[in-house]
Amino acid sequence: MLVTPTTSPTRSQPRGGPPCNSRTSRDSKLMGHRTNGRLASTLGWLTTALMTFAAVAYLIVR
Repeated sequence: MLVTPTTSPTRSQPRGGPPCNSRTSRDSKLMGHRTNGRLASTLGWLTTALMTFAAVAYLIVR
């Protein structure tokens, strides 16, 4: 039996997948007082960019 959801997806939870981590960590309804600030979000994205660059560089140099 196919069960369909009764609510439509919201902006923080796109259809077909879990909520995006950057939105989840800033959602005060979900995380309470343990939300990420601007510095933590910036450092997280910088780390993601650095690791992506390192992976691409590895594939090119290899």
